[in-house]
Amino acid sequence: MALWLGSVLGVALAGLALVASCPAAEEPKKAPAAKPEILISEMRIQTLPGRTYLYKEQETTHAKISQVFAEVVPALAKAAEDGKARITGPLVSVCLGAAGEPDAPFKLQIGFPVPDDTKPVGDFKVKKLADLRCATVLFSGPTAKTDQAYQKLFESLTAAGHQPTGETREYCLYWESAESPNNVALIQAGIKEP
Repeated sequence: MALWLGSVLGVALAGLALVASCPAAEEPKKAPAAKPEILISEMRIQTLPGRTYLYKEQETTHAKISQVFAEVVPALAKAAEDGKARITGPLVSVCLGAAGEPDAPFKLQIGFPVPDDTKPVGDFKVKKLADLRCATVLFSGPTAKTDQAYQKLFESLTAAGHQPTGETREYCLYWESAESPNNVALIQAGIKEP
């Protein structure tokens, strides 16, 4: 009987030791949190250097801006493919006098940074973009939501006491498609010196 009791006790102690050595039961894994469709950084004040720029300028409105991009960007890309221009940076759009109303006209320049010695190509002009003291945000998301980045940028710069100059620039840093949440742009609003 003592032998049997010792065996049972030994098995029980071995079982307790086994249970104690097992890792605690893990909590069930939670589903990853849904990622937001867009991300907008906090505003920064920067002075960004100017660059030589091959571009086309057109008067347009916010309501018609996508049509202008659809016409101009393929022609710019063709000029680069044909060896007529060497692109040295991302697509840059410059808006002059855009007030934000859908039907208010403003000047839009669309182009690419190029080497300083680049000559005009067909309808595309060359100029040096001036250095720009600006308020900036990084935006990631579909192009239809870009207006939210501009809204946040202008609210932030106004709240910080800055005065816009009427010039904005947008650098397309990464592009997949108009609907992609992965697109990335640096949005700049010129601000007056204090």
